[in-house]
Amino acid sequence: MSQSQPMCSFRFKHDPHLRCPHPVEKNGKCIFHLGEPLEKFQEELRSYLERLKNDSAEIWDFRGFIFPEPVNWSGETFPKKIDFRGAVFKAEAKFTEAIFKADAFFRVSNFKAVADFEDSIFEAAHFLGSTF
Repeated sequence: MSQSQPMCSFRFKHDPHLRCPHPVEKNGKCIFHLGEPLEKFQEELRSYLERLKNDSAEIWDFRGFIFPEPVNWSGETFPKKIDFRGAVFKAEAKFTEAIFKADAFFRVSNFKAVADFEDSIFEAAHFLGSTF
């Protein structure tokens, strides 16, 4: 019998029943909730995005993610609802010319550096409580 890998201990304060499905990277947190710039962060993020593109899930879930490094999703198309509620962008977040074909939730997100949504197209955008 194989031993299962421990899962991230992150709890979203706006939905305490939410359980993070990602494995622990360090200090009880997954790479996405840890908030530390790790060498493999960008690679893991790209891999997660590719899995979402091939998944049947109705919502792409980034709740509470801490992005310690710049993210560049310029020109990206998000075909399903995307949820960044409570996310922290510690570095530049580029969504230039991104297309959000369903609800894009950025409520109570924190953008600590440049947040660029120039020429992006939103079906519906929710930024209530976000800080820039």
